[in-house]
Amino acid sequence: MTFRNLCLLSMLGIPFTLAAQHPDGIPPDERLHDKTSYVYVYGRFDMTIIPVLSPCVELLYFSDSAPVVRDVAVQNKFRYLINGSYFHGSRLNALHAGWLRVYGKHYTMLTDDRQLTHVVKIDSSKKSISFIRKEEFAADSTASTLEFQTGPLIIENGKAATEFIQSSINGLAKHRRTLMATIENSQLVLILVREKVSLDELAKYLLRLSIFKGKKLDVINLDGGSSTALYVKAIPRLNFNIEDKLPILIGVK
Repeated sequence: MTFRNLCLLSMLGIPFTLAAQHPDGIPPDERLHDKTSYVYVYGRFDMTIIPVLSPCVELLYFSDSAPVVRDVAVQNKFRYLINGSYFHGSRLNALHAGWLRVYGKHYTMLTDDRQLTHVVKIDSSKKSISFIRKEEFAADSTASTLEFQTGPLIIENGKAATEFIQSSINGLAKHRRTLMATIENSQLVLILVREKVSLDELAKYLLRLSIFKGKKLDVINLDGGSSTALYVKAIPRLNFNIEDKLPILIGVK
């Protein structure tokens, strides 16, 4: 089974830039232009931060025979491609871990897992992105909504989500990380960390960055470890683990 969600954020047209930096925060080591927007690079933890300015984002799920990340990126002409959320099984026979509903079609059930603390809900009709606690989650069957379970939440409303980090399976262990952030519940930001780091240490560092100072920031862990992957078309030196085969991917055109 393979499905895609075309132009996932096509209604989320709120302009957003991280160009203005707060004087009290840690500045990026590099601000790289990729022809249409900026990508921010931090030497600490070997981290890349990508504000999603494009109106077209896709979620790809390959439950059978996951393809090579690079091939998916090139064939679909993605500007950026990262690994998505958790899966059970192998790359040849994968099942999304936790709740997954795509534009009214339901695929997998909500699970009680201390790692998968929240459901990411992206509603194009309401122009909103939210991270909902699994205990408070109510399914939405409308055709404008994507919902998938992941976690743990590591930053909530500009503060470290210590409770979720400490109770998760690997929050205090050091791993590579892929994360999704929102600004004011309306603008998507992708974050990839190549060095191994605990989520509590990472949350504290993200809150010190100049590009996030003064903004309502929420950050959730997508997946990491050996599944961590990033493709950046215009800046190949930022590519990471793109020869791997992964069943769940998030792409930006």
